[in-house]
Amino acid sequence: MKINTVINFLESLARDLLHGSQVVSQDETSQHLCIHCSVKSNPDFNSVAELSVAAVDIAFSGVAPMTEEHLSLARALDVPIVIVITKTDIASPQQIQRTINDLKQALTQPGYKRVPLLIQNEDDAITAGSNQLDNNIVPIFCASSVTGDGLSLLKKFLFVLPPRMSNKEREKLEQEPAEFQIDEVFHVDHTIIVGGLLTKGVITQGTTLLLGPMDNCSFVPVTVGSIHRNKVPCRVVCAGQSASLSLRGHSRSLRRGMKLMSVEARPRACFYFQARIQILHHSTSICRGFQATVHIGNVRQTAVVEGIMGSKGLHTNDHASVIFRFLRQPELVENGARMLFRQGSTKGLGKVIQVFYEEPDNVNLYNISER
Repeated sequence: MKINTVINFLESLARDLLHGSQVVSQDETSQHLCIHCSVKSNPDFNSVAELSVAAVDIAFSGVAPMTEEHLSLARALDVPIVIVITKTDIASPQQIQRTINDLKQALTQPGYKRVPLLIQNEDDAITAGSNQLDNNIVPIFCASSVTGDGLSLLKKFLFVLPPRMSNKEREKLEQEPAEFQIDEVFHVDHTIIVGGLLTKGVITQGTTLLLGPMDNCSFVPVTVGSIHRNKVPCRVVCAGQSASLSLRGHSRSLRRGMKLMSVEARPRACFYFQARIQILHHSTSICRGFQATVHIGNVRQTAVVEGIMGSKGLHTNDHASVIFRFLRQPELVENGARMLFRQGSTKGLGKVIQVFYEEPDNVNLYNISER
């Protein structure tokens, strides 16, 4: 009950304040929780563009191996880190202090260069929040969902986070063709509702967009019926904001990972792409034919290693240029996108350097704005 309260609290803050997509993982055996929010700046609240929140249950296992894994991923991705220690109401002061010491040791190890800061009052929370993007400070909160200790400090910290995107940068994004990432799909009374984040452009009611990619690499036209933000109807959504859109014109084959694109963007899907990757951990050797789950933005799908440039196999800490192939359906991937792949204990990250686009079957759809 207590850990679920903390989950709901952090999720609601992430949705309402940060307006991003989150991945929540919970290990039921150790009661470990980790929430990652990959978000964009929101004009209504001063928030950041990327934030990694790790919560550690000190009452049972202290700093769990999963915590160390998430810290290593946050370090490799070079994103700001916030640590929340939960269930302080049932832990002894010695357990709390031991966990804090373990976290400080993990954050200050050679090559990490992070400065842990234990948040004990509002001044600490405001200082950590206002300087979160300028230095390597890692705030550590001690919280309890039973007594409420520490939750007000965590909320204060989230409210004072500075925006990562300036107004000029936001206005520049709004001038680009619309690109909406679909993170959720709902069916309400025979109506299709999609939820996600608008990364570029502006969407209004009645706008015609291209939905895809479909299994044949095509994109189909749909019309935006209505728009909701924070459960309130609105007429427009701008870059950096999350929203829910009702769609008219297509009711089949919708899935997470698809995108709504402006007609002017002329989107194309791909099965194959090339990325420069780094292996964070692998017990043996990664060779051709290796399969892993690839995360690129809102895209999440199993991909196969089709080729490794200049090497027959990759080991831990190796760098190489690798060609991947999506196993099931095509995806919309852009050059320069950051990627993360995993399979069991294997972890790696990289950057897309080349995309091998497939020609869509319905290229004439690009001309719908001219008809």
